[in-house]
Amino acid sequence: RSADWNDLGPDGKPIIEGDHRKAHSTPVITMVGGRPQLISVGAKAAYGYDPATGKEIWRVDYGGYSNSLVPVVWRGLAFITTGYARGDLLAVRLGGTGNITRSHIAWSYSRTVPMKPSPVLVDGLLYLLHDSGVMTCLDAATGEEIWKERVGGTYSASPIVAEGLLWLCAEGGEVTVL
Repeated sequence: RSADWNDLGPDGKPIIEGDHRKAHSTPVITMVGGRPQLISVGAKAAYGYDPATGKEIWRVDYGGYSNSLVPVVWRGLAFITTGYARGDLLAVRLGGTGNITRSHIAWSYSRTVPMKPSPVLVDGLLYLLHDSGVMTCLDAATGEEIWKERVGGTYSASPIVAEGLLWLCAEGGEVTVL
């Protein structure tokens, strides 16, 4: 990965604690300009790669770490969370090259961004289930908050959509259906 950590000591080894270099997100492949692109979310940055060659196409920098949420792609936007503890949700316009941090972020959202449950998108609405049981619905095109409500429970599992309903499976075994 091309993110510059600026943290090598005189011995050439990293100074920053190792957990801040980790990420656990599953990448996704999407089509951008008629070509496949792999989107990978890592500690400190997210990347777009050519899956055939592994060549980096673009990068978005941020300060987060221990990312675990799967990116969601919709209408030329990739929705990426920036990490554990206090992350943001970034809507990144696809199609750029190089470091696109300043040029391709369409919008960002900073309140109740989940640490473990991945977002889910339905009919242009992006649903975020925070680990503490707060569900937020955003307009995927603009990032405008449509509604937010406490559903209760604590969550690690991502919401799923089936039969037009959102299914939320809490760590305690309760299932909430919206």
